Amino acid sequence: MNVKSWRNLLRFSIPNSVGINGQLLQSELHATGLSEIHTSAYTEMGNAIRVGTMQAEARARKPTFSKIKLEDFAKEFAKSFAA
Repeated sequence: MNVKSWRNLLRFSIPNSVGINGQLLQSELHATGLSEIHTSAYTEMGNAIRVGTMQAEARARKPTFSKIKLEDFAKEFAKSFAA
């Protein structure tokens, strides 16, 4: 996907937050070169964020966070990856 296609994708993503039709968004994303499965997933994700489903699900699961800091994980990962 080239830079122009990504700009088009962003152009149609931002107005979606103010009510662009999901079907229109999906067809425009498809026109920029994204596959049908990706346009469908992207549209579904945007809708879940917009209506609050995604946030509600995350809050309901009450995730627990690790005490390991990202920097410490990155160092350990780098060692494993280099091996």
